[in-house]
This record gives sequence, C-alpha cells and structure tokens, in this order.
Amino acid sequence: MKRRQCFRWLFVLGGLFLSQWEIPAASVSIQPIADTTLQQSYPDNNFGDGTTFTAGDRRYGGATRALVEFDVAGHVPAGATIDSVTLTLTVSKAPSGGGFNSVFDLHRVLDSWSEGSGSDMRGALATANQSTWNYRFSPATPWSHAG
Repeated sequence: MKRRQCFRWLFVLGGLFLSQWEIPAASVSIQPIADTTLQQSYPDNNFGDGTTFTAGDRRYGGATRALVEFDVAGHVPAGATIDSVTLTLTVSKAPSGGGFNSVFDLHRVLDSWSEGSGSDMRGALATANQSTWNYRFSPATPWSHAG
C-alpha cells in the first residue's frame, strides 16, 4: 500500500513541477499576404501590384512607407505568447552614389488597409478602396495621419 501511495505522490508532484515550466514552441516562418508602398510625392497613387516595396526618403524628395501584412492565424495557437519576431528583408536596389546606410523603424499598423493594384514604379491613381499616402481605403477612409 505504501508503494502505490508513494507512486501517486510522485506522479502528482511531477505534474505540478512540469506545469510550472513553459514549453518553448517551434519557430514558424510566415510569408506576407499583402504589401504596398505609400509615397508622399504621389499621395493619391497606389503601388500595391509590384514585386517590391519602398521605404525611406526618396532622392527626388518625399518620404515613402512600406506596409506589409502578415496573417498569423493558423500559424500561432490561440493563447500563445509571441516572445520575439525576426523580419528579414532583401535590399534589391539602393540609391546610386553609395555611402547610404539604412536604418528602419517598424510600427504596428492597427487599422486595416488595402494592397491595391498600382505598379510599384510610378503607381497608378488609386481606384476605390486602394491604399495611398492619404487614404487607407481611397477615397473615403483617410489615415488618422497621412503616410
């Protein structure tokens, strides 16, 4: 009888011990589901259909912002805690003349927006519900602050 009781206590204590520790989850890679560029110099154009996006200052003036959307549903279990995120980007074109070091800030966008279908080079005048420098959904829903 003592042996069986001892086993039960060890089992209960083991369960309490394991429940105190968090079990790390595996890493996941998530590809973006949407991206676009907002250009201050072309505040009513959409740039969502391209294969690239731009962020930073433009040598011809005006700032650009890159928006990238990730859908974590289905990749991160409900109730899970995300401790860290790594974003890897590839620079495909840098300003001519060299000597440019780029530092980017990341900000969470809490409002919805639309990728759109304008070219990534010069863009196209936004049609209904496309994102621009001025609008989350052109022409009816502006950003709280442009760009």
